[in-house]
Amino acid sequence: MIARRAFLGKIAATATAAILAACGDGKKVATSSPTKDSVAAPAMSASLAPTATVPVTPANSIALGTYVDSVPEYPRFLDRFIAQTGKKPALLMWYRNWTNGPYPAFTAADLDVAYNHGAMPMITWQPLDGAVSSERRDQQPAYRCANIAAGHFDAFITAWAKAAAAYQKVFYLRFAHEMNGRWYPWGTTPDNANGNTPAEYVAMWRHVVDIFRQQGATNVSWVWSPNAIYADSTFTPFAQVYPGDECVDWVGIDGYNFGTTQKETTWTDLTSLMGETYDALVEFTNKPMMFAEIASAEQGGDKAAWITQGLMTDIPARFPRVYAVVWFNANREANWRVDSSPTSLAAYANVAKSALYSGLLSESLAPVVARSAGSPRPFAIPAFQQLWNKTDASPSRRIYVWGPGAFTDGLTESYDSDVRTVQYFDKGRMELTNGTMTTGLLTVELITGNQQTGDATSVQRGPARIPAVGDPDNVFPTYADLAKVQMAEPNHTVAGMRITKLYRPDGSIGTFDVKGDPLTVTQGYDDATKHNLPKVFHDFRSASEFGGLAAIGLAVTEPVWVDVSLAGRKVPVLVQGFQRRVLTYTPDNPVGFRVEYGNIGRAYYQWRYGTSTAI
Repeated sequence: MIARRAFLGKIAATATAAILAACGDGKKVATSSPTKDSVAAPAMSASLAPTATVPVTPANSIALGTYVDSVPEYPRFLDRFIAQTGKKPALLMWYRNWTNGPYPAFTAADLDVAYNHGAMPMITWQPLDGAVSSERRDQQPAYRCANIAAGHFDAFITAWAKAAAAYQKVFYLRFAHEMNGRWYPWGTTPDNANGNTPAEYVAMWRHVVDIFRQQGATNVSWVWSPNAIYADSTFTPFAQVYPGDECVDWVGIDGYNFGTTQKETTWTDLTSLMGETYDALVEFTNKPMMFAEIASAEQGGDKAAWITQGLMTDIPARFPRVYAVVWFNANREANWRVDSSPTSLAAYANVAKSALYSGLLSESLAPVVARSAGSPRPFAIPAFQQLWNKTDASPSRRIYVWGPGAFTDGLTESYDSDVRTVQYFDKGRMELTNGTMTTGLLTVELITGNQQTGDATSVQRGPARIPAVGDPDNVFPTYADLAKVQMAEPNHTVAGMRITKLYRPDGSIGTFDVKGDPLTVTQGYDDATKHNLPKVFHDFRSASEFGGLAAIGLAVTEPVWVDVSLAGRKVPVLVQGFQRRVLTYTPDNPVGFRVEYGNIGRAYYQWRYGTSTAI
């Protein structure tokens, strides 16, 4: 990012490169100080073919991403950007320093913001002290490449790697970018302030990647991102600072059109800005490429035309290996924002809605640990099996409290700046948090849209538009629909008061009455949540064989009738949401199977991870 201030130049002759030795083979990088010798770069005679794996879907499309100031800390600014441009970004990028924030520790909630908005997260991870002024930011000897490669920061890196592995979902890590310049502590030009050599940078990169892989963080996709080369400035040849295909998943390029905002700059089209760098990089790697930071100023030309020509014509025609573009949407040395003028915003919005930029990054958006129903997974810990045995192990049981078994392996999920072990079942989730067994307030989270990230913290994902009752293809009621019957009601525990309220898909209220059924009258009232209980659910919750209050929780909605599809036929069902489960009463079912748990474990997993079965 500092490269925009440096007004950097291009190298007279571009370099070719050698692919380095294997990275992440399970052996720790030597902790002695790396050699100062340069990495050899034997010439290659022809450009490599592009990678056979197309990283976006649909084919022939490009993923359009962005950096937005103050995001992910304040998601409302991302919501504003989406409202302006008419589209959610496919990739969301932000910056994190190793010390002096914001948030140097791995923060799962940040990544959740991206996923909640349909974007792949990309963290630009900067080994520096953020408290140092930008004028002196490169002068941080503690962060010399050799020090990092020698293990001085291993505890910090390992903590990140463990947390990344626990997060499980894929995210991009753009580590130590723009290394071919001198404006960061890891810069490698001959005049860099820390005395780094290209070989030391490579050793640092490989050391960091090795630590992540040793900790099982294979969900991290590594982005190596040099700066575009410009006239009249010195850069390190790309080949000398490339860590090797074994340690890199994406290759990025950063470049900005300053226009005439500075004395040293002129208006530059996208092809002129990125072309020479792109040509040099495709000579020695076939990794997928992205423009990891691009933007244009208004002064000196037509920004709207620059956006249209660059993104709609130049990239597909001149840069066929570019599968993703990240717009730097901030006001810094110039106003790089897409709304710097009405015409620029209109141009960008037209790009965003085009079929060309409909691409989504095709890495899995969920941990590949879910299994199809009927293939139970081993219990993660003995305590989970013991809890399951209490209700579901007996062949004489009437209904499942949890399900025939877990449909995921044991997972680790971030919680209160730590991780906890969880496992998902059709009808719930078991959790081990700081040695305590819990089952989660899943209904509350699905109805309100607030995913709990700690005892007193949450992140807004939006209410779950996932069926709460009946067949999987039911469109009503969803958990979001149940939010509409969440209102507190007065105490109606007078014996015999019938429950007849019928909730319709359009939100209107009708009447349904199973006359003569003694189970569909009010029997109890949960004072803490201010909701009535029908006798049928009151009695069910009181029976330990069905899990009791610990498994179900307090009522969080009123009991209402709905018409739903069960086994392909429409039937009336009484439904009520409780803190941990949703209960249904179907009078038409056989005796012993009229009260059942909804498949809230599947629903919650789908809401959180984007799938309910194996992928």
